[in-house]
Amino acid sequence: MQRTPLELLVSRLQQPIAPLRMTTIDYRDSRRDNLRPCILMVDDDGMTLAMLSSGVRKSGYEAWQASSAEAALQLIAQRKPDLAILDVEMPGMSGIELARCLRFGAGVPFIFLTSHDDDAMVGRALELGAVGYLVKPVDIRQVIPAIKAALSQSAEIARLLRAEAELDADLHLMQDQLIQADKLVSVGQLAAGIAQEIDEPMDCVQANVATLEHGMIKLFEALDALAARGRAGQAALHEIERAHELSFLREDMPALLAQTREGIRRVCRIVRELQDFSRVDALDRWQRVDLRHCLESTLQLLGSELRHKAELITEFGETPDIECLPGQVSQVIMNLLANALQAIGEAETGGRGRITIRSGSAGGQVWLEIEDNGCGIAPEHLKRIFHPFFTTRPAGTGTGLGLSLSCGIVQRHGGEIGVRSRLGEGAVFRVTLPQRQPQR
Repeated sequence: MQRTPLELLVSRLQQPIAPLRMTTIDYRDSRRDNLRPCILMVDDDGMTLAMLSSGVRKSGYEAWQASSAEAALQLIAQRKPDLAILDVEMPGMSGIELARCLRFGAGVPFIFLTSHDDDAMVGRALELGAVGYLVKPVDIRQVIPAIKAALSQSAEIARLLRAEAELDADLHLMQDQLIQADKLVSVGQLAAGIAQEIDEPMDCVQANVATLEHGMIKLFEALDALAARGRAGQAALHEIERAHELSFLREDMPALLAQTREGIRRVCRIVRELQDFSRVDALDRWQRVDLRHCLESTLQLLGSELRHKAELITEFGETPDIECLPGQVSQVIMNLLANALQAIGEAETGGRGRITIRSGSAGGQVWLEIEDNGCGIAPEHLKRIFHPFFTTRPAGTGTGLGLSLSCGIVQRHGGEIGVRSRLGEGAVFRVTLPQRQPQR
């Protein structure tokens, strides 16, 4: 069974090496200088090897010598040369076999050196990947230009390989982004389906709870009216209360109904967030607005809650009008402020929290920062907080869609959103939006 060149290289390295003939290395240059390329010369002819080494060294290169392919493999195992000049015909392992090992096992470019000048040999050399071809007897004045051309070609190949690697990395990144976008589309479709499935029965539940509450009020009014009809009515009411624990119902039913209404409200909020997440593009129309107007209108909506939980500090700089979807930008601000209030509520500040809002512009972009002195974000969570359905809040207190929705809105505007935080010291969210949108 024919072995691959790499297997051949490994087997050769594992075999005991016979005493080497004329295996020398220029020890004066044994400490490699990156400015001096290293040339390995392999030839069983001592005269040719000495002539090549002398000329290569005089031309400013580092010269290695080996009189057999086995000796060359030992040198390459210790350190990789920049170029190899190989005699085709050598006893033992031939230059052809060594060339295969250099190409596939070590990645070293090589020039062939042979006594045969025919088309078949040239074709075989090119097929093996040689970067040059020299015919004996060689003239050093021909060898040096060939070395320079080979090194230049090798450098160009290395540059192309690096460019190919960079392009491959970019393609992988684009592929990952497309996969992520596809996942978000799937998540959005799933969210829309779930929201629709929940929304219809919740409307029915909400209407039934309202009817039940109204009926309970009427029932208790009827019982009170019965008690007002003298002793007989009071006796009948007393019997009903004793048999059906009416006093318990009077005390607990209002609380139970209030808890039910709160549960319905939370479910409706989740449905609304799922619907918003699944149809961000359908919420608004593009307009030119002042970012501070979006800020102020959102602050008015949160006014009472902000006043009770935190001290609000505003540092508004010059902010030119931006082309945006105002409803969506306001939603981003609302989500970031709601997160800040939540973080303050979870922090042990020993008093009221603090929220600072800053805005400004630079380089054709408008930026907004919302900073809080709340509980902060753990380092391991910073890379995940914009993922759909990821939340650090306790179960039942958040859907994990607010920041993901905000991130999607900002990206659709051609902007960026980021966060910096230290656990226990608060967080700063920064949103940057372009003043003008490209052709949509």
